[in-house]
Amino acid sequence: MVPLNTPLKNGQTGGGGGGQRRRPSRDWLNPELGFLVSPRARAKVRAWFNALAMHETAARGREAVEKLLQREGKTAIKLDDLATQLGFNSADSLFEVVGKDEILAAQHRNPAAPA
Repeated sequence: MVPLNTPLKNGQTGGGGGGQRRRPSRDWLNPELGFLVSPRARAKVRAWFNALAMHETAARGREAVEKLLQREGKTAIKLDDLATQLGFNSADSLFEVVGKDEILAAQHRNPAAPA
């Protein structure tokens, strides 16, 4: 066992330890701590955090759409059909936009836009 920030030799990999739920830490992106040296490694960790943020955004969007449909009494609507009617390729695309509050910004610019 060695400290986590021990430099690896060429070709070596770290075991990581931990349990089944391994996930990177934002500390790994800090160059002063020396966890990640290569730009490729930093890019992969940044991509992991970006994917996590996108997933959380889509989940918030799904929740908002479902609450709105429930409030309007339209729970029988298929979400993929709704997304297509609103001009999205999929329900996930709709959820991402709603989760980012981009639909609200578009409605303020164009008040006649469908909700």
